[in-house]
Amino acid sequence: MLFNIPIFALAVLIFINRDLMGTAILFGIPMVILFALLFIPNTYALFACVRDWVVKKDQSANKSYLSHMISFYKNNLPSGFILTFIWLVWLADFYFFLNKNDLLMIIFFLIGILLIVMTINYFSLGAHYYMKNRELIKNAIYLTVGRPLLFVLILIINTSLYYFSLTRFIILIVFFTGSVSAYLSFLVFYNVTLKIKNEK
Repeated sequence: MLFNIPIFALAVLIFINRDLMGTAILFGIPMVILFALLFIPNTYALFACVRDWVVKKDQSANKSYLSHMISFYKNNLPSGFILTFIWLVWLADFYFFLNKNDLLMIIFFLIGILLIVMTINYFSLGAHYYMKNRELIKNAIYLTVGRPLLFVLILIINTSLYYFSLTRFIILIVFFTGSVSAYLSFLVFYNVTLKIKNEK
């Protein structure tokens, strides 16, 4: 998660500081590229390592992490750009309606919550199954809207975890929160997918 700190810092500064919105275009393009080329592959590799732990697949952590990153670049990079584009559209719409239309702002806020859970499901699916890029995005959307229990559990787990980290021990964000979030999110996903498989 250390690799993602510059992206997080820049995104937060641009979003919360209105004086920086004039420079959003200047910083936005490299940030979007870094998000697609750095944040998503790093997070995918983290989820893939967690998947190895959950299914008890013995591998060196560093070797496994690097191999999963390389695998993402080879197989799933286009889906990473699609996901980045979806988030970019949402962010632009949310900021546009911020303090202009309360109803639409609330709607886009709720869509943002859906996108967070969908993104987590995207990483879990990509780590656990081999899918084509379009199938990966499509199944992430299906899991998010079609499995309410999974949606609620992932939302509660991550909201509680990040709220606790931000309000109590902010240093955890840098070193532990991402890993714990990935582990718990994938564990819930894994158990739900096992249940789905047993229902068939």
